[in-house]
Amino acid sequence: MINDSTINKQATVIVIADDSAIVREGMSAVLSNNVSGVHIITTDSKDTALETLVAVSPQLLIMSPVLNIHSELTSYCRKTGCKTLALMSTVVSTGDLCDYDAAITIFDSPMDIISQVVALLNVSSSSATTDAESLSNREREIVIDLVNGLNNKEISQRLGLSVNTVITHRRNILHKLKLHSMASLTLYAVRMGWVPL
Repeated sequence: MINDSTINKQATVIVIADDSAIVREGMSAVLSNNVSGVHIITTDSKDTALETLVAVSPQLLIMSPVLNIHSELTSYCRKTGCKTLALMSTVVSTGDLCDYDAAITIFDSPMDIISQVVALLNVSSSSATTDAESLSNREREIVIDLVNGLNNKEISQRLGLSVNTVITHRRNILHKLKLHSMASLTLYAVRMGWVPL
């Protein structure tokens, strides 16, 4: 039985259910490293997945459609308001996906996966707005340039700064926003509306 006393009550709970340990742990790592405020629980079978859903009342279930034979798991989610995201590692028919809110594949980029999860969870940007207010206009320009694929040298030339200054701004931006990767910075900029999806 899952012990939900270890879960932060303010965290967004995501359950990942898949037969493959590599897929479960990979998805868990992508989300844990790039989406703040989430608690990830993984499970490997239909029986333990249903037990986990009942025990922890997650906001999102990410699972292989293969585990959802007879729609028991998605039916439970519809009753409780839990969103469902199909995680496809094999070919499935579109009919098998009709019970899901959205779908991703193991071939999607981490950014695509993160964007889909954030969209389903309707992540609030209220905390992001507070953090954004701490960024200077110059730092916002640099975030937008980085997300648009410019490197440090290109940003320095465009803004008339030294490369070292751009590097310092990048470090300060990540520190202020408490982010650790370009993927999370990109997601942040999309959420803030600074760059289109």
